[in-house]
Amino acid sequence: PLTTLRENALSSLNQLTRVTGSDAFVSKDYIGLLMGKTSVSWERRVSSKSDVVQRDKLCERLLGLLCSVWGEDENSDVINQARTVSDISGGVTAFAAGLHVMEYLLRLYSVHLHLPQALVLCVLPAHETPLFNRVLQLIDLAEMPSYIFLRPFAAPGAETLPRGTIAKKAAGD
Repeated sequence: PLTTLRENALSSLNQLTRVTGSDAFVSKDYIGLLMGKTSVSWERRVSSKSDVVQRDKLCERLLGLLCSVWGEDENSDVINQARTVSDISGGVTAFAAGLHVMEYLLRLYSVHLHLPQALVLCVLPAHETPLFNRVLQLIDLAEMPSYIFLRPFAAPGAETLPRGTIAKKAAGD
């Protein structure tokens, strides 16, 4: 249930604080976002436009913070832990803790529908993992022309995105 996911996400923010040594994850804004107790309504259909914009900005900042932790060193243990699904469930790691937070944002705020670019950028450091492919499956890439090259990697069972493909796309843009 959503309550369990929220508890896991809140616990994960504390774990990320311990693992990274940064208090950025336990700001009152992010805690309020996960608790649904911000000054804005979390339900998009009953929220004012300014509430939606404010909440989306918070979600985008939190996804950016996760990206910075996951992408600090491309060869770091954080990304190596994501290589297989079995590694994700073991131990308290920055990657596993970040997954709990991201899953809650996906379920509660539908960030894959409303902030797809921020979500792709968040998981880009894990581009050679099954997580990246799974996130691509959640996003409507047809609505994001600059990311259309990722469509083959969104198919179930597709290979992971090689670094060279990203480099070619970046060089072409």
